[in-house]
Amino acid sequence: MGELIILPNGAASRNGACEAARVTIPRGAAIFCQDEDADAWFEIESGVVRTSHLNRDGRRQLTGFFFDGDALGVENGRRHRVTAEAVTETVLIRWPRRRLEAAAGDDPTANARLRDMLGRALAAAEARILLFGLRTAAERLAGFLLWTERREAGAGRVRLPMSRYDIADYLGLTVETVSRTFTEFTRNGWIGLNGPHDVAILNRQALADLSDGALPDDDGGDAA
Repeated sequence: MGELIILPNGAASRNGACEAARVTIPRGAAIFCQDEDADAWFEIESGVVRTSHLNRDGRRQLTGFFFDGDALGVENGRRHRVTAEAVTETVLIRWPRRRLEAAAGDDPTANARLRDMLGRALAAAEARILLFGLRTAAERLAGFLLWTERREAGAGRVRLPMSRYDIADYLGLTVETVSRTFTEFTRNGWIGLNGPHDVAILNRQALADLSDGALPDDDGGDAA
């Protein structure tokens, strides 16, 4: 079940407390599925998560990547609109949604926690809109690399545990275009590749100029 975490309410009553659990999700496992009840919200302590939406025609659309500190599964409706899967082994804090919302009415700590999660989800949505506002493959990949470096606090290195197919799906490109653009960036001396999952940022300014500084300066990640 996972380690239990108690966020007490103003009355300091265990029965009235908002209980959360720290859980470990193995690589490749689903955290929640599309159309399931959205009865919990999540915070990522460590790991990488991807979300995807299954269209009526059976096509999968990858909708987001989530990293340490991101809020996940924050919905305004009763059901999840996407499926969330662990790209790597992931440690999550699972907050029962109804209890957290109820506790937020009386407890300043719970209220702050709730507002923080909503704020991170909103910042993530803004970053995603700006990223998809970029027109060319090179602009989108440059923005994606800089955004991922920021989310991971990589200081010049970007860990990409997801596949090139996932990156292409997320950016609305073909995998051939993504691979070709990685090669172009390497040839230009903007990045260095140490295998498919480890990227060194060698010329951040060139990537920033290419993406036209489109991404916001906040710490928001992706939200479902």
